[in-house]
Amino acid sequence: MDIPGGLNMYYLDIAPNTEGVVHRTTSTDYLVVLSGTLSLITPPDSFDIVNGRGTYGDLVETLCKPGDVVLQRGIMHA
Repeated sequence: MDIPGGLNMYYLDIAPNTEGVVHRTTSTDYLVVLSGTLSLITPPDSFDIVNGRGTYGDLVETLCKPGDVVLQRGIMHA
């Protein structure tokens, strides 16, 4: 749904155990969990350069439940 002023809204119903395609956007995305759980995988610290390559270190899994809101800004995500 396009809303005047530049806001785009989409509803996506994802089946359990489905993997999404990883992509990067320039938008600010709000993920609102309506039902089920969302497994959010994030780095524990900010991005760092080690030996000329980017690294995030070990990943941390956070389970998001109904009512949780996730804010994503220009990150690689599914």
